[in-house]
Order: sequence, then structure tokens, then C-alpha cells
Amino acid sequence: EMVSKDKLLVRISDLSSFKISASIEEGMADQVKTGKTVFAMVDREKLHGQIGMVSPELEGNKLNFDVYLEESNHPKLLSNMNLQLLVVRRLKEDVLRLEMGEESGRGTNIELYVKEQDKLVKRTIGVGLRGATFIEITSGLEAGDEVVVSQTTEFRNRPEIVISN
Repeated sequence: EMVSKDKLLVRISDLSSFKISASIEEGMADQVKTGKTVFAMVDREKLHGQIGMVSPELEGNKLNFDVYLEESNHPKLLSNMNLQLLVVRRLKEDVLRLEMGEESGRGTNIELYVKEQDKLVKRTIGVGLRGATFIEITSGLEAGDEVVVSQTTEFRNRPEIVISN
């Protein structure tokens, strides 16, 4: 077929690796800095990445930036896919953490029921950093402790509860 000058003949894409083009609201733009760690959520899996190029100007009250993933060829990544990104503001290594539940509350101390043999005992737990899905435990629990993280409104005022089969 004859093609006129400057007409697109073919478009070729390399889908063996991906870069994420992201945007964030203007009010949160101060969190976006080149080199910061980012997690891209793909089917409940966290893919590690880093912020690359950040646009110098806002477009429609949004700041655009690129994210480069460590595993840019992950099999679950697709072209034009929408992903949730978590920009890491603070990071601590080797901490005791607990999955956030309905009773995670706010503040630096929360009350949870902890399993001790055949009963649940209410304890005050010290809390540090809070993420999207986990909270850091600074005191009141040890690794391996079993806790109730679901809603406990029926027995909230009781100091302990006996567990029966």
C-alpha cells in the first residue's frame, strides 16, 4: 500500500517491562520526591518501586510523576492498568506489627483483647507508625501473641472473657 509522507505506518510497543505514570493531588504533592520508595498494589501484592522524574508544574491541580518498579516485568502488570500507589513517608525495619482491624482506633495507645490460655484479657497496647494495612506495636504485645482485631462492642467494658468451646 502506498503511504503518504508523515503518516503512521505501524506502532510497536515493548510490553516486556513497564513504567508507571502517576499523579497525586496538589495538597499531597510535598510527599513526592525523586528517589522516594513507593509500593504499587497489584492484586493484594506490593511491588517495590522508586519515584523517578517529577513534573515541574501542576496539570489540573495534580502533580505528575513516574515510578520505576524493581520488578518492571511482573506477570500481573498490564498496559493502561490503574494501580493504587502507596508513597512511603516513613519506614522502620524490624518492628512488631499488627494488621489493622476495626478496633485499631487512633492515638498512641489502644485497648485490645489478648488471648491468655482459655480467656481473653483486655490490654493497653502502645502504637507507633500507622500504615495503610498495619500498625507498629511499641509495647504491650510480643511476637506470637493472639489478639482480637474485630469489633468487640458486645463485651467492650469487660476486663476479661472466658473462652468456651
